[in-house]
Amino acid sequence: MVRFYFSHIGVITDENTTDKDLVYKTFIAPSLETYASYRFEDIVRSYFLRLVMCRARMDILRIGSYWYDDKVNRRNGEFDVALALVDGTYEIYECKFLKAEASKTMAQEEKAKVDLAPLIGVRRFGMVSSSGFVCADVPGVDLISGEDLYLAALDEQ
Repeated sequence: MVRFYFSHIGVITDENTTDKDLVYKTFIAPSLETYASYRFEDIVRSYFLRLVMCRARMDILRIGSYWYDDKVNRRNGEFDVALALVDGTYEIYECKFLKAEASKTMAQEEKAKVDLAPLIGVRRFGMVSSSGFVCADVPGVDLISGEDLYLAALDEQ
């Protein structure tokens, strides 16, 4: 709430602002979707932390994001969630805050980005979609829906 306030609400409560609707339309509305997608990434990282805390995943050593800069091939990129595992390997997850279900094509395109990146030791790739997926299975991609993030079974363990 504090982050949202200072990112959005605090901007329009300034006494010097003449037209709050104009400020909202100009500065706040265009950034809300980006703001929500970044918070969704935080929720996904919290999901993996919950898995560790309830002992459903005992192999996760660190949870974060991953950025790379491949100067040789002139590519760079960022992966939303990276899990460093105790065996020295990694899992990479892309997060999508979507209004509709993610397609199989979208999942395959995200997997292709990981395959092209200069990553060593990635043993699993996954995609997390806030609205779920059109298909139930995409080869080589671990699919996690928004509903999966809030399973009550995680809290009961």
